[in-house]
Order: sequence, then C-alpha cells, then structure tokens
Amino acid sequence: MTSYGVEEVVLSAVDQEYLADRVMTKLGWVCLKNEDYEIGPKYLISFNYPTESNEYSYIEQFIRTADPDLVRDFYRRCNGLSIFGDAFVVPGVRFDTGTLDGLDYFNIPIDFMVLGGIDLPEHCPVEGFQIGESHLSIHGNTKKIYDVVDSKGRIISGLFDESDVVSELFTEVPQWLEKRIVDAQKAFAQTFRV
Repeated sequence: MTSYGVEEVVLSAVDQEYLADRVMTKLGWVCLKNEDYEIGPKYLISFNYPTESNEYSYIEQFIRTADPDLVRDFYRRCNGLSIFGDAFVVPGVRFDTGTLDGLDYFNIPIDFMVLGGIDLPEHCPVEGFQIGESHLSIHGNTKKIYDVVDSKGRIISGLFDESDVVSELFTEVPQWLEKRIVDAQKAFAQTFRV
C-alpha cells in the first residue's frame, strides 16, 4: 500500500484562494465561508483529523467485503471531509458533540449511517464500502457518483443508483482523492465565483 497523507492531498489539490481563510478546530479545520448559509453548510470545505483507534470498531460494521486494510489505513489519516459543500464528501465517525463549541460544529463529519452505511446504491456491482460520494452536474442534471472500495483494495466509481457500470477505477487513494477534489472544484468554480 502506498504511503500518502490525505490532508496533504487535499491541501495540494484545492486552489490556494479557497484555503485562505482556513481555521483550525478541535476536530480538524474548515475554510471557505459560505456567504449563502441558507442553502448549504457554513463552511464549504472541511477536513477531519484521523479517527481514534476505538472508533474503528464502528466503521467495521459498514465494510462488508471491502479490503479492510485500505479502509482502516484511510481512516487512520482522515475522519471524513467535504469539498465545496456536498460536491465531494467522504463520510466519517460522528463524534460526541457534547464537548464541542464554536467552529467545531462545522467540522462534524457526515456519518456512515447517512452516507452509504446501511444500504449501498441499488446497482452497485460489489458489496463493498462506500468511501465517497460526489454530486456533479452531468448534461444539466445533478447526478451522484458513488465511490466504493472493493475486496481487491480498488475504488470503483459510477452512477450506481442508475446502472452497475463502473465508470472509473482507482488503484491508489491519492489519485482518487485528487480527481474528486479537482472535479468538485471545477464544478464549484463554474457555478459560484468566489
């Protein structure tokens, strides 16, 4: 398995102008304040620090037949992230929010129970682990691209709520992350000029 840093990939793939207002929290960091908070999260980019070892047992229930080493390795580096709102989201373990304050609330990841935990998309070709989801405009329609870890440690992607066709296959996590971040950033730049 290739050594990589999730945070480093995020910081190198996102244009620096969008990272300028980055603020550290107890859970990670947030940036790109949303000026139209009525229609989305207060911060459009968030990164969560790695899961704690006791939280991995929670993740295990969602792995199915996915490569557990890839999943464990990823979450030891990052407990979820969101790029440009929901343009690209990686779920995480939702922390106990009782001890949080201030900007920490904007760093709470979308839990696996919400994103791919209980049920995979109807046409997903493998019983894997949904590690990511993107909402992108394709021919004028918003579509969900699902990213699922398979038993061979690959990330397969596709419009699995419509078809079982794998549109992309990634053998390395950094390449998958960078592609998803760049795609989300392009969509954001076309839609909303900051």
